[in-house]
Amino acid sequence: MAALREGGGLRRGVLIGIVCALLTLFFFAVRFPYDLFRASLVSQLAALTGAEVEIGELSGGLGLAGISLVAEPVTLRFGDSSFALDRAAFRPAWSFSWLRGQPALHADLRAPEGRVDGTFWPGARLAFAGEVQELALERLPSQLLVAAQGFALTGRLDADIDLAFENGVLAGDLALDVRDGAFAPPGSPLSIPFERLQAVVDIDPAGTVLIESASLEGPMVEGSGEGKIGLASDPTFDLRLEVRVADPNLRGSVQLPVPLDSEGRASLRLQGSASNPILR
Repeated sequence: MAALREGGGLRRGVLIGIVCALLTLFFFAVRFPYDLFRASLVSQLAALTGAEVEIGELSGGLGLAGISLVAEPVTLRFGDSSFALDRAAFRPAWSFSWLRGQPALHADLRAPEGRVDGTFWPGARLAFAGEVQELALERLPSQLLVAAQGFALTGRLDADIDLAFENGVLAGDLALDVRDGAFAPPGSPLSIPFERLQAVVDIDPAGTVLIESASLEGPMVEGSGEGKIGLASDPTFDLRLEVRVADPNLRGSVQLPVPLDSEGRASLRLQGSASNPILR
């Protein structure tokens, strides 16, 4: 009986110790002066987005990965335009890069226009690997769409991203899936509505965007393509396109450098530059 009482007392003592530790962590998290991280958070967000950053209330907590920070709301200003985030949350990310002295942070950015969730590495080599979910492209400031020079694109974007920016050079790869939007190639006065646009893209350090594959599904036009885009002040193109005018009523009014076959198909090549596109 004495042994049982001693065992019960030990368990109660351990339980009380755990409760006290949890309460200590809770009150530490509640009373921690998170505003001390405001300047650092502003600078990290500015590096990640290239914007002037304003953040509202800062809060946070403690987890297995350390202290987490939550800013609500966040305003990103790009010159005369701005983009508002409902919530931006950051915490240390699990990554072997810490062993190399390169911190890694997990970021969760949420807005009515969509969500960005993943890991980024701040510093001289700024990198991001993660996902974009349900992002409304037409609501984004033009400064965020520099990589799409010459192309006009609207719709809801899902994407897997693995990009790095170092010494003024962008490199990495993207897998894009855009739904219910419209697309206008360089030099085209018309936007083509589509149901789905998918693409796998690789950006090399030399400034070439390699489109490994692309497909378009829509009520008017369907197609696929591959090729490359040279990023410059006046982007250059070398794209091979397979196009099908899906709507038979439109085939007679479509003007292309090559004739459509009986099923409304044509093979095209887009070359030249954004200022002087050549379609043949």
